[in-house]
Amino acid sequence: MPEERIPLAQLSYGSSASCQQPISPNPCLNFTMAFSPDQQTLAVTVLSLTGTPHRLEDVSVLGSLPPLYPCPIQASAQSSISPESHSLVLLLKVSSVKELMRCVLRIAIYTREPPSMRGTMLAELEAECGGRDWESEHQFHFTKELNLNKSRTKKDAQTCKGLSCPPQIYILLQYQSTGHRIKATVLRAENLENLVHSLAAAEYQVVINLHNKGVMVSSRETKGSACTLWDSSFLFDLPPGHITQLPLLLEFVIMQVFPEGNAVGRVLIGAEAAGAGLAHWRDMCSLQVEQARWHIIQPECL
Repeated sequence: MPEERIPLAQLSYGSSASCQQPISPNPCLNFTMAFSPDQQTLAVTVLSLTGTPHRLEDVSVLGSLPPLYPCPIQASAQSSISPESHSLVLLLKVSSVKELMRCVLRIAIYTREPPSMRGTMLAELEAECGGRDWESEHQFHFTKELNLNKSRTKKDAQTCKGLSCPPQIYILLQYQSTGHRIKATVLRAENLENLVHSLAAAEYQVVINLHNKGVMVSSRETKGSACTLWDSSFLFDLPPGHITQLPLLLEFVIMQVFPEGNAVGRVLIGAEAAGAGLAHWRDMCSLQVEQARWHIIQPECL
């Protein structure tokens, strides 16, 4: 019998090949999840992004774990020997398997404008944590389709024009154990106009106060600006003692420097804080890598 010729198919290499079988109309996210009972952390490693012109190194990945951690944190880049490989890691503090089983992992992909800032949402996904054998400490691999949200961005922008979208600030913290100090970075804020009752153009700055046993021991401040994209980092030397045992509190005071010149809201993060402020502090102390979170600003009582 005559030989039948088999047509050749073009091969593609790299991260774009991982989701080609089967072909999906939506972008895919390739990631792993692993729970460590000893470290009490859930590690989410984002390996690749496919089906979209955006590369993984060109986007920001934010993750949350409601109801345990409803506020999203930004994934940090994982160092690698190979310059071609790029992955992002989310480290979430989870004390037990029972606690993890009732959570849902939510991941959102944003464009970067500029780096470390949250831009326009490209897509998002959810992954149920329940129904898995986390006690075996196995690494679970996922390839999930991302839900595109082209209309949601416009809808969110319209919603944020009203009072229904709370004022919030994006703060990055890192405990540097070698120098026994904290790096606090004020990245950006949103919806600050909901804190004031003036229609005039305003300028804002953020004052960061470090308190020890209720006494302020150090203070830093950003420059005043009408654009609430500060991206300003400050170092705070700490008093002697283990970081987890010190009664410290970081107070972020949002000031309206023009036209009023007074405090309009604040955020508390530390061992003496509560809610999201306490959770952010504990993650910073235990994980010792950069931890970025959005915090809702509490308005000043006038």
